[in-house]
Amino acid sequence: MAGEQDTSACGKAIEELQKARIELIPENAYYIPEFITQHEEEQLLQKITSVPIPRWKYLSRRRLQSWPCALSKSNTLLASPLPQWLISPITSRFTELEVFRNSPHKAPNHVLINEYLPGQGIMRHEDGPAYYPVVATC
Repeated sequence: MAGEQDTSACGKAIEELQKARIELIPENAYYIPEFITQHEEEQLLQKITSVPIPRWKYLSRRRLQSWPCALSKSNTLLASPLPQWLISPITSRFTELEVFRNSPHKAPNHVLINEYLPGQGIMRHEDGPAYYPVVATC
């Protein structure tokens, strides 16, 4: 009985995720409008902007926060929990949609927060092996 329930929940999550699929992008890419609410966005921005200045890493065209920590010099992530303000609502929603079902941790375990100035944007790049097999953006 429990196995049937798990299968049904998985099917429902996949069905919900398929509604967000866009035909003109790779089949493993999804766009989910309003993934977070306006209120959640305001709460997240308040948390992001209230962290101590040393938490920010200043790069040439942006500044960056790494949660729970930056990658080590050997390009691996040290095991550490994400802060609660990232778990709910963001990572819990990814878990509900089973976006990370094929990843080793089954949920996000690393979050990068980039701040760009007006007119700037993300540079063309490839994510390294530390981020394989699933990357998500909000």
